[in-house]
Amino acid sequence: MKILMISFLSLLNLGSVPEQVFLPTSLQISIVNQEGKPVEQVEVKLYQKEEDYLSSTNALDSLMTNAKGTVKFKKLAPKAYFVEARKKDQSNDAMGSKTDVLQEGRINKVVINIE
Repeated sequence: MKILMISFLSLLNLGSVPEQVFLPTSLQISIVNQEGKPVEQVEVKLYQKEEDYLSSTNALDSLMTNAKGTVKFKKLAPKAYFVEARKKDQSNDAMGSKTDVLQEGRINKVVINIE
């Protein structure tokens, strides 16, 4: 009788096991000017390889910043990426371009200055 009761309770618990939700890894980039204010309508390109970044070829994606100066790249691998940000004669060329390794299952946030 005890074995039957344990088996029945085990079956009940199977239905109540919460599903784990795995968030996709993403990268939110905020573009700011020298005064730290957000800059809209900046073209932001994301690259996997430094060679591609240096030659401006094979970008994974290209997005324009919104009114808050942000873009969000979704469904990324947890690794480092190279970022190119340009608006007319402003860019991040002198400021650095490589992210840290992204943390898996999180919205990773980066602030990039352009001048």
